Amino acid sequence: MHSLRSKVLLIASALILVTELASVSLILYLARQDVAARAVRSLAAAGEVYRQHARQRAGQLSAAAGTVAADYGLKQAVASGDAPTIRSALANHAHRAGASLALLHRLDGSPVAATGDPALAGHFRPAADADPAVPQHGLLLSGGQGFETYTVALRAPLPVAWVTLGYPLDDRYARDLAALTGQDVSLVARLAGGSRWLASSRPPADRRRWSAAALERALAGAGEIAVDGDRILVAASPLLPADPRLQLLFSRSLAAAMEPYELLRSAALLLAAIPLLIGIVGAWWLAGTVAGPVELLTRAARRMQSGDYGRPVDLSSDDEFGQLASAFNAMQAGIAERERRILHQARHDGLTGLPTRDRLLERLGDLLAGPEPPDSVAVVKILLNAFVDISESLGHDIADAYVRQAGAQLNTLLMQRGWLARSESDVFIAVLPGIDATSAEGFAAELSRSLAAGVALRELTVPVRPALGIAVAPENGSRPEQLLLRASIAASRAAETGLACQRYRRGDEEQRVRRTRIVAELRKALQDGQLSLRFQPKLRMRDGKLIGAEALLRWEHPDLGPVSPAEFIPIAERSGSIGALTRWVLETAITECRLWEEAGLVLAVSVNLSPADLLDRELPWLVADCLRGRDLGASRLIVEVTEEAIVRNFKQAVAVLEQMRQAGVRVSMDDFGTGYSSLAQLKRLPIDELKIDRSFVTGLPAAETDCAIVKAVISLADSLGLSLVAEGVETAEAWAWLRRQGAGIAQGYAISRPLVGEEFLRWASSGPAVPGGGAPASAGPGAA
Repeated sequence: MHSLRSKVLLIASALILVTELASVSLILYLARQDVAARAVRSLAAAGEVYRQHARQRAGQLSAAAGTVAADYGLKQAVASGDAPTIRSALANHAHRAGASLALLHRLDGSPVAATGDPALAGHFRPAADADPAVPQHGLLLSGGQGFETYTVALRAPLPVAWVTLGYPLDDRYARDLAALTGQDVSLVARLAGGSRWLASSRPPADRRRWSAAALERALAGAGEIAVDGDRILVAASPLLPADPRLQLLFSRSLAAAMEPYELLRSAALLLAAIPLLIGIVGAWWLAGTVAGPVELLTRAARRMQSGDYGRPVDLSSDDEFGQLASAFNAMQAGIAERERRILHQARHDGLTGLPTRDRLLERLGDLLAGPEPPDSVAVVKILLNAFVDISESLGHDIADAYVRQAGAQLNTLLMQRGWLARSESDVFIAVLPGIDATSAEGFAAELSRSLAAGVALRELTVPVRPALGIAVAPENGSRPEQLLLRASIAASRAAETGLACQRYRRGDEEQRVRRTRIVAELRKALQDGQLSLRFQPKLRMRDGKLIGAEALLRWEHPDLGPVSPAEFIPIAERSGSIGALTRWVLETAITECRLWEEAGLVLAVSVNLSPADLLDRELPWLVADCLRGRDLGASRLIVEVTEEAIVRNFKQAVAVLEQMRQAGVRVSMDDFGTGYSSLAQLKRLPIDELKIDRSFVTGLPAAETDCAIVKAVISLADSLGLSLVAEGVETAEAWAWLRRQGAGIAQGYAISRPLVGEEFLRWASSGPAVPGGGAPASAGPGAA
């Protein structure tokens, strides 16, 4: 029953069946309602027929009673008191009028004579106050019998007596009324002891089925009652409007009334079955006509689902199914072509046409798991490291051309030795089957030399300084993902150390895990108070006065122990945590500086900024917010930046520093002499201070070259109007030599090691000594 043929047949048959059932049901419902309504109306019509009959009967019986009252012989007999003659006359008249009872009463209502049962005369009294000119129409109920009576006055010439004719109300009378009205007729007496049957056209057994409650509901005008499960339509009214003691009850069985409906229903169902059979036969034919082509298309779709696009649908037809088959064949061909292109695109890089990383891993896996794997396989990760700079400076088109040219150059070098894939924007992976670690290093050196010659981009030749990482199977792993990961670790180490190529070494992965842990736990360190600041004093050399301190960040990890800023600061920059770290350092250092001021020490605090901080356009507002929140003047803050941080994005860095400088914050160039800045750039920098790198200071005054460099920097700072700070002053001799050369400010272990906040405050308050002796250094108002 799940096939299309079966469903079409079922649906068509169901529609025909539902339509037929709905039509027949509606017809039968309307017919049933009409038959029921007709039955109710027939009861009402029966009542009307009876009332017309009653009016005719009343006239006839009244005339018959008048004939008796006009009998001269009866009058003489009444006048003479001749009882036998009276009875004889009454009997004759009753016989002629069809009455079963004739009575004679005096005007006061006392009985004189009667025919039939003499006791009945005592149960009937004409109304004493009745108008003798008007006949009296009434009832006589006695001993289970009932009579319809007509009474007139006997005049001689004045009224002398009442003459009454009585007509029996029995089953015969009820049957006559039933024949006249077409309904079952019953006469029910409503007496003080309850209602009871007086006469009925219904058989006695049928009457006994009626409960007293059902009879009472019928007389109360229920309209329809239930008698032993049979529904009976009823209508009741008094036999005489003026006397409710005797009720005329018309009734009809609903089942009997619905007999015409039953016949109609059988005929309707028979007639409905014929078009239903015809419809089912037609539905079977339609199902075969529709389902055949659809089943053919279904089989074709299943072939396509399994990847078979080679066999077209063979359906020769000019109708819609033929057109559908043609469209299906066209769709099948289109899907096959698109799937081929998608598969190629999924496995190849759209820019270079090289295989993707996933395709390389798939091929490498097949190679390593093959029946005859090579003795060794080298995987080389190649980081070009210039894509972002080229994209930002020369545009995306040039950057894309750079990647394409580099990929083509690498692919040419790999010919006959292995295959190449592009992994990321400027990352390539080379696989060298049968190449050991030593040969792989030689190949890596060849790659470096080729790329160092440059990549031609339009009128430009861009030199490439790649970082290469090597991992060799089976020495460094036997799974493709593992080899690629370890080659990536080695390439990252090459990039960090500035070397062209590095091989994976045992323990490299542990370093990677350590860096990953540092990334994960750095934010937690901020929240848990694992970070702290140390403050290294800075003295003015001409008088030994304490003028400030540099804030140095420290991290004491509960498991890893002390973690150097040189390790976690670059990690924070790469992971995006440097912003939160810088904010914490600024807030903590400024808060500490405010405590110094409250203790009477007017000092400046220096805070180091990372290269990533200078790319944050919100940094000036962050600094201003921190100063304002601690109510500290901007001149109390010095931000230290390196040459490398400035030249990474010169324009952006200058804009950020200029905003802070305009707000009153001083700017110091840290590690001066070790970076890439030129004198032309130096004069354009918004700085207030040069800080000679410790590598030039620690050997003073013995190192002649360092002495020459320091003298030149002191002279340069003096000519540019910049303050000069010598960091790394470790000996009294270095202090003395720098002071003689006119250096402005010094810091280093010869003065003090870096101190925690409270320790620094005690040290500064005690008046620290100048290196080599002399007057103690001091700090006070204006010291900064």
